[in-house]
Amino acid sequence: MSRRRTKVEGEDVEMSEIANIARLYAHLILEGATTLGVLKVLDLAYVKEKTGMFVELLIHYDYHGGEKRRCKAEGVGEGV
Repeated sequence: MSRRRTKVEGEDVEMSEIANIARLYAHLILEGATTLGVLKVLDLAYVKEKTGMFVELLIHYDYHGGEKRRCKAEGVGEGV
């Protein structure tokens, strides 16, 4: 299986690394340790490809993680 690698500032960064960092930040946001305010420093109109992918994954994980927590709190999906 080949791994997708991208050259960023002289270092190789794998998509799995970007996804893992996005997942970490989503977890921190859902736990209340930080807020989406961490993205304020980014000018989203001018981010590079990998930064955009990080933001997209972060929002995806944050939304779906919050959705799972709401369903669990409401008892949705439990046996009848």
